[in-house]
Amino acid sequence: MTALELLEKTLSILSNDSITYTWRIDSHQIMIGSETKLCDNSLLITKFYDISDLMFIPTHNNTIPNLDLEQAMRNDVVINSISQNARTRRLNHHEKAQVRTTLSKIIRENVSPNVWEGKGGPCSIIHLQESFVIRAPEFVHRQLEDYSWVALNL
Repeated sequence: MTALELLEKTLSILSNDSITYTWRIDSHQIMIGSETKLCDNSLLITKFYDISDLMFIPTHNNTIPNLDLEQAMRNDVVINSISQNARTRRLNHHEKAQVRTTLSKIIRENVSPNVWEGKGGPCSIIHLQESFVIRAPEFVHRQLEDYSWVALNL
C-alpha cells in the first residue's frame, strides 16, 4: 500500500455523514482537515475543464466500406475508413445545454458535495462555451483530475 493510499483510507475511516476529511499540499507540507476548513477562499484555484469531447453523439454505421487496398497503395491514396465508419453528430444548442447541466449536477453531487455554492461553500462551476470554469481548492480539482502526479511530489 502506498502512503497516498494509506492517507486516503485513513481519512475515509475518520469521515462520517456530517464531516468529510481530506488533504492538500501547501508549501511542501501535507495539510489534513475537514473539507470546510481546507476550503478557505484564499485557497481557491480557478481551472478550465474542456468538455468538448462530450458534445457529440456517436452514430453507428454497421456498413463496412468496400475497399481495394492494393489499388489504394499503388495510387498512394490515403484511406480514412475511421471517418467513414464512425461518424458523429454534433449536439445542437439545446442538447449541449442539457449535457452541461447534467454534468455540472453530477460533479456537484459527487465531488465534495458540501463545498459548492448553494450548499454554503465557496466553490463554483460555470459554463463557458464547451468548457467548465471551476473555482475550488486543490482537493476538489484533485478529484476531477488524475492525481498520480501527487505521489511523485510527496
